[in-house]
Amino acid sequence: MLFIHLAIGFTLLAAQAGAISGSLSPQTSKVIRFGQLTFIFDEPRFKLSGRRAKRNRQGTLTIDGRTAWGTDGVLPVTKVSRIQITFQSHAIELPPVAYRDCFNASLSDESILGVDHIRPNVERIRLICGDGAAVYLVTFEVDFAKRSFRRWVRSADQ
Repeated sequence: MLFIHLAIGFTLLAAQAGAISGSLSPQTSKVIRFGQLTFIFDEPRFKLSGRRAKRNRQGTLTIDGRTAWGTDGVLPVTKVSRIQITFQSHAIELPPVAYRDCFNASLSDESILGVDHIRPNVERIRLICGDGAAVYLVTFEVDFAKRSFRRWVRSADQ
């Protein structure tokens, strides 16, 4: 990777073609079932084209001005591009703001740490995402009746 040092950190200008090439495998969907919930996650290859990536002095990577969860300071391989959750025949597709800073999620059946029933039609879902040193925890509280959500993210080592 080619980096140019700036007074405020590092700015990424180019990356290895193999890591971000448009010719890599197409987007894949992962279906995970947990109790009465069904999750569909799309996690295609990350493409830097048209994006702004920077690393600060502490090594934290930001993409388009937001902390890039799951990256451990290097360019991500994949990005979350869709999350759909179905509960008791109510399906909700979360908007991009819910996952636009989630990368290298490596989601599997073991990713769901738990689901708590908060009140009728409201579920709190805890996920563990990432791999290696870049593991992070995401909590979604989804109101299926109002079709709304709240989200919390933190590093797994906090």
